[in-house]
Amino acid sequence: MVFYKNLYPYRESKKIQLVFGFIFIILSILWILQKKHFNSQIFAFDWLYSGVFLMNGVIIILQYYGIYIEEFFGKRYLKITSEEIDYKPKTFKRATKTKWVELKTINFKVNSIELQSINGKNLRINYTNLEYASVQELKETIVQIAQNKNCKIIS
Repeated sequence: MVFYKNLYPYRESKKIQLVFGFIFIILSILWILQKKHFNSQIFAFDWLYSGVFLMNGVIIILQYYGIYIEEFFGKRYLKITSEEIDYKPKTFKRATKTKWVELKTINFKVNSIELQSINGKNLRINYTNLEYASVQELKETIVQIAQNKNCKIIS
């Protein structure tokens, strides 16, 4: 049994995002074209200004299609297998891996699950940002695997 959940929040795509993305791209192109049309000198600021608008437009359009720029810098996830629990709650932090054979107790709290290992290390899995169905699936997965591994569950 495997449980995997991407911890980046789900964002609903809206048509206005697509419209604003294209507006930003058009504005960035028009900024340079109007400078060129009036034979004005194009400064580094103009290229920077235009580039920022272009990048903003591209990022907004990518977000509309479900591709988020944060995910290019690292993943945030929770992966539970029958061998280990792999938890990475922050983008720039290392993942924490805990093997099931090292766990002593599992404590279900209101907004988190606390795992206590034999060597005294504690791991807290926060699920405040997850939807209800995912939290229930997470709890069921942990309970099933913990029962197979003879791990003590505290509710």
